Amino acid sequence: MKIIREDGYLIISIPDTQTRYNPYDDTENDEMDMVVGLITKSHNGTEEMGLAYRIDMAYKDKPDQVGEFICLWDKDEESFRILCKELDIEVIKYN
Repeated sequence: MKIIREDGYLIISIPDTQTRYNPYDDTENDEMDMVVGLITKSHNGTEEMGLAYRIDMAYKDKPDQVGEFICLWDKDEESFRILCKELDIEVIKYN
């Protein structure tokens, strides 16, 4: 991770992929996307969306999980989906 302040902006850089890790198997592991687009309901019932961490669960033969938001999106869902498509980021929506 890299964090810098530049021209009045705080810029946070994170890797977009990571290597899956299986502590029970020494074979070579695949790369996985580290970030997903997440759309969900907040505790008060309003919709929240933004980029979130993906949690590798392959070592337990389970689907990956979605972790905490990295950042929240403050515009509408359509513009968020367009951004994710442009960035080739999977979008997951929980109702």
